[in-house]
Amino acid sequence: MAVTIYYQSASSELTSFDAGTSWTYTNLPPGTHAGTGPSYGHQDSVHWWAVEGNALYKSSDAGQSWTRFADVIPSDLNFLRVFDAQTAWARLSPALASGLTFTSDGGLHWTVANPPVATAG
Repeated sequence: MAVTIYYQSASSELTSFDAGTSWTYTNLPPGTHAGTGPSYGHQDSVHWWAVEGNALYKSSDAGQSWTRFADVIPSDLNFLRVFDAQTAWARLSPALASGLTFTSDGGLHWTVANPPVATAG
């Protein structure tokens, strides 16, 4: 089980292997910064993804160790949602544009989606 907590404009990633009785802070991916980044996504209880800047990192041990996997274009994705080993969605950084992007090849390539826009009716 994993959780991201936000406190005083900083985020931390924690994991539990005993149904939430105890929690352990995870290690940050190399080259990332504590506080505001990275954005995490959980494929399952042990396979995690993290994006900060243009770097995509993956962990296969619940965030205890990380491997830089790919450079992500566009950069600074947030609200990362991982569905399986190949498929994930993320929100584009508000500083770049608004919208969504997705990958269907494990994070090697990202495609900007064209979401529907609500209209008053």
